[in-house]
Amino acid sequence: MNVPFAAFAASCISAQITDAVRQASRKKHQLLNQSYQQIAANLNVPAKTVDNALRRARRKFLTYRKQAQQAVMKNRGADA
Repeated sequence: MNVPFAAFAASCISAQITDAVRQASRKKHQLLNQSYQQIAANLNVPAKTVDNALRRARRKFLTYRKQAQQAVMKNRGADA
């Protein structure tokens, strides 16, 4: 199987970012979750605004990741 390096690198980066997002949402990372309050205070906005913005960013990332994975799979099929 001959996969282009760019596709492999994109897949690795996507996996690392996904893992970081998952870890940040776990209870054992309460310090990171408390940083929402700090971000909100620095920006002078409610914590819910920060939460909503991060949720939108996660959703966009997951959409991008899904599209990237589909492109990798499509390229693998073309190389076969």
